Amino acid sequence: MKRLKTAYEIALERANSLDKELSAEEKALFQREKLKPLLADFYREKIGPDQLWEELKKEEDPELYLQAQLLLLESIGLQTAATELQRRKEAVLAVEALRGGERSPLIERLLEGLVEIQENYQQRLTEYRNFYEKALKNARMSLQPVQTSDGRVVMQMQKNLDGLTEERLEKGLQELEQQSNQAINELLAELRENLKT
Repeated sequence: MKRLKTAYEIALERANSLDKELSAEEKALFQREKLKPLLADFYREKIGPDQLWEELKKEEDPELYLQAQLLLLESIGLQTAATELQRRKEAVLAVEALRGGERSPLIERLLEGLVEIQENYQQRLTEYRNFYEKALKNARMSLQPVQTSDGRVVMQMQKNLDGLTEERLEKGLQELEQQSNQAINELLAELRENLKT
């Protein structure tokens, strides 16, 4: 049975077969494929930011460093756990040190902005949940159809929020998530631009 080639192997073969210089896009793709196993170890916490720095230092390739930083940024989102966000921040800054570290203060400030957005989001989300629980405690009881484990539907007394309160809560949560996502995406775009210069 013939073994399937990985994208990295295909890219390597293509790079070796070309007589001309690789385009910037092809080189970036090749580097990203080369970085994936190393970053997978980082994401699985098999290695930390320091070990990532050591492995990348062996390569002595500034373009590879940039691609590593960009991939790390791509793994950041609103739902990234605070501990994971901190690890990625440390890794981006460690790789920036390999690139000379001239922009480290700016990059650190932007990364701190991501942390602040996430902390604010989590705090406001907790406030919404607390408000919902309080509202639910004060809600009226009404009969609601509930499906049992054996598939029957029975009527059961449950607390229900009035439609207006539930609608406001849902709208507020959607707006919070949308605003937080937008703020994170804007900061990530600014980070990418500063890393590329």
